[in-house]
Amino acid sequence: MNKSTIIVYLSDFKLVFYDETAANHFSEQKKTAFNAKFLAEEAKTIQADKHIFCENLEANFKEFTTQFIFIEAAGGLIKNDKNEYLFIYRHNKWDLPKGKLEKKELPEHAAVRECQEECGLKDITLLDFLVNTYHIYEFKKGWAFKKTYWYNMLCNETNLVPQLEESITEVGWKSKMEIPSMLNNTYYNIIDVLEEANLLDV
Repeated sequence: MNKSTIIVYLSDFKLVFYDETAANHFSEQKKTAFNAKFLAEEAKTIQADKHIFCENLEANFKEFTTQFIFIEAAGGLIKNDKNEYLFIYRHNKWDLPKGKLEKKELPEHAAVRECQEECGLKDITLLDFLVNTYHIYEFKKGWAFKKTYWYNMLCNETNLVPQLEESITEVGWKSKMEIPSMLNNTYYNIIDVLEEANLLDV
């Protein structure tokens, strides 16, 4: 993923924040000048992808996030010795295990804990950081901005137990060749994770 851009998803649409070095890549796209409050309100009802020009990507993006209820989550892309990857099936979508951080919890600790809880795992080896993803959604009486930290992990357990109370109905290992057939029934941020891990080049 281009480090000079940040993508935030809202349902089937996305907001692409990009800095000056990436501006030429979007020369034929409609550009929106940065205004945090206006953009936050407009983002809740967007019906098309939007490209936002930022003079200072990091600072502007941080200001945008302050317009929402900020939530942090963490999850894992878990691989086994057979080069298979662990997926969950929740709300009729293929997903990767993840969940919200508890108070004062480190993202990497939350990622392992959530993967253990959602998949019934015990022995997970945390490897390295993979990527962050972002999305906006309605939350209680307001709107939330969720930042999810993703990590590479290893695990070889076969006794998988879906966490039914979290609406997970299936947990299973999938080969790299099986992943493309799942892309039409997953979330855009999950596709970003899989792309970052070079799993979509089959």
